[in-house]
Amino acid sequence: MLATLLVVATVLTACGAPTARPRLAVRGNLLVVGHSRWIARGVVDYLVPFYTDGSGVPDPALASYVRTDFTDRSRAFAAMRADGINVVRVPVGMPGVGSAYHLSLALYVRQLVRVAAAAHAAGLRVLICWWDSLAQGSQLVTSYRADFPMMAAVARALRRDPWVFFEPDNEPNGVTVAQWLHVMEATDREWRRVIGYRGPLVIDTPGYSWTFPVRAAATLQHLDASLLGSGPQLVFANQRYPDGVSCFCSAQQAQWEALVGRWVGHYPILGTEYGDFNAGFPANGAWLVELARYLLHVAVPRGDNGMITFVWSWVDPNSLTTTDHRTLDHLGIGILRSFWMGR
Repeated sequence: MLATLLVVATVLTACGAPTARPRLAVRGNLLVVGHSRWIARGVVDYLVPFYTDGSGVPDPALASYVRTDFTDRSRAFAAMRADGINVVRVPVGMPGVGSAYHLSLALYVRQLVRVAAAAHAAGLRVLICWWDSLAQGSQLVTSYRADFPMMAAVARALRRDPWVFFEPDNEPNGVTVAQWLHVMEATDREWRRVIGYRGPLVIDTPGYSWTFPVRAAATLQHLDASLLGSGPQLVFANQRYPDGVSCFCSAQQAQWEALVGRWVGHYPILGTEYGDFNAGFPANGAWLVELARYLLHVAVPRGDNGMITFVWSWVDPNSLTTTDHRTLDHLGIGILRSFWMGR
């Protein structure tokens, strides 16, 4: 496979601040920049509002963290880059637009442009991801088109920026593989034919992106290639949390290999969200560090495209920084040593 054709040393494009903005692309099962392999060493960061408290008013914790992280973005991005991070994943969503947070769509897009500019100045790529699908569950099959106008507005402002790429739906759930494929085919057509975007699209797989439906993925790749008139530019997301499991070892490794890992040398797969805490389960930072080491030393050499960790600063144990939103805490240091600056 292509993974074996590129020298592993080129993986480390995360090191050293870039002097230009070469475009990210999908080649075979790999993400590449020019002729060099690119591995995501990333983090999720809350920089614009993307959900409310459920009754149409701002979620107080999100409002506070978004305000702080957006205001301090330049210093935080510089800290990320110094820690070995090369991409920041930015959640967005329709609930963030409108009266709740006093943001028109134009102002919301303007804030994303400012986020991208600050990220570029620090040497970070930006993955913009719509999170509405997570809460929609089974309603996704009828509601997915509601985000298309927002996607078009964001893409118009940023699609010519080679350091920005897009993830239309975070963690689809409550739908069958056939329903998921129908939604993703329509979404792919919208991005390629209507919006006109030709760069990498990150496609979250069904079941909260924990598995990899290989036949449906191949069908989607074929569609994307026909829409682009060239090789497909799709990357398939994988996500994971420990959910009560004590370690990423033995049975856990075997399960991940059976569901996802065995495909990384054949299909472009990227871990877009790996965290240590899910509501209802105990936090387990050791599990996350073990996963990071496994990915770096086993999955990445076989073709996996990297890891985006959840989350830079937040109110629960997933947070990777201290109260200043810039200095790594114990978990953040563990991820830095095991993946962001791992060798």
